[in-house]
Amino acid sequence: MASFFDSTYWRERLNTITNLFNDERNHECIAELDFMLNYIELPPLYRIHAHALYAAALYDWYQAEDERARAESVYADTSTKWPLGENEKTDELLDKARRILDGNPFTRSTLDGL
Repeated sequence: MASFFDSTYWRERLNTITNLFNDERNHECIAELDFMLNYIELPPLYRIHAHALYAAALYDWYQAEDERARAESVYADTSTKWPLGENEKTDELLDKARRILDGNPFTRSTLDGL
């Protein structure tokens, strides 16, 4: 099993939660995301994905918009700390996060490479 502080742990966890979403098991997806988002150790790029997925899984439009705003806030903070052009890998991850925020395409392949 991956270490709690290893990005593999979070990627596997998000893949599992994404599968719940893809299977239209939104209540379980939301419960898992609630649990995951409470961890301070959750890296920012995974936090962006989690908030955006949470927004997609919610039935209430106003709550969904609140979650999208949280994802956008984490993205803005992260892109300020890690400006584009300074690190190729970080640029790729931020680009992937931006595409998710702009399109919200949640499938298993969405998280590949994160």
